[in-house]
Amino acid sequence: NDELRKIGLIPATPESTAMLEVEVRDPGGNMLAGFHPSIPREQQPLTIAVKYAIKREGGLNVDGYNDYRGIPVVGAWVWLPEYDLGLVTEIDTAEAFSPLKILNFWFFLIFFLLVIATLVAFILRVGQLRLEKEQKKTTRLLQDSEAHIRAVRDGSQEGIITIDSDGKIKTFNRAAEEIFGFSANEVIGDGLDRFMEESVRENYRSSIKRYLQTGKGRVIGFGLQVSGLRKNRTTFPLMLRVSNIFLGEDRHFVGTVSDITHLIKANEKREQLIEQVHSANRELRILLM
Repeated sequence: NDELRKIGLIPATPESTAMLEVEVRDPGGNMLAGFHPSIPREQQPLTIAVKYAIKREGGLNVDGYNDYRGIPVVGAWVWLPEYDLGLVTEIDTAEAFSPLKILNFWFFLIFFLLVIATLVAFILRVGQLRLEKEQKKTTRLLQDSEAHIRAVRDGSQEGIITIDSDGKIKTFNRAAEEIFGFSANEVIGDGLDRFMEESVRENYRSSIKRYLQTGKGRVIGFGLQVSGLRKNRTTFPLMLRVSNIFLGEDRHFVGTVSDITHLIKANEKREQLIEQVHSANRELRILLM
């Protein structure tokens, strides 16, 4: 009643009520929102529900129509012939369709989230495929690089042995296999001192240990002639060179070994020839005297 008094549908007196005083007509706009009809109340059209009810027709309207305040409503009506009376029930469309609006909101929100999730999944999949492609490319390049390094290493005339920071053999090329008589599988994981005589092993170990502690050593970076030890326990003159490399933060060593037996023999033969020449020169001087 207070609401109807404010918009002028019933007299602005405390005792006024809507019962039997409000004509159920459509003012043409929402009077609660400040709409003021330009035509008198008695000339305004009846609301849809009343218009059909007084024709003794039952029905309903869910599309929405204005009630006597001008507010959009949905309603249903019926004519009761035994009472010669029409009965109408209405509810504001905003209230009636609020569950649907909420449902629509959540539907579109879920749909939007699904679209976003699908888009994100698509982007992630594309990124994954691209990453897999790059990984395959990198793997192929690494394999090619490893194959190239392996070919160079195995094709070398010198024995090449790589050693980790613990002094354990990691790789052992073909030339090293031929020099020492061991296969790579037999020595991987052993120390390089396996190929040295007992008398020099301790010096080698202490030199490696000192180098790791101080960065200085008599073996690393220098050529060292030692006595090598073959699988059959025979010894031979061996030239050993050890250098260090870093793979990331890990220190590794690369040892190159050469069997210098032929060089020793060649030097001995050269010394013999020189001695023979000196001896011949001495004999010649004696004869000339």
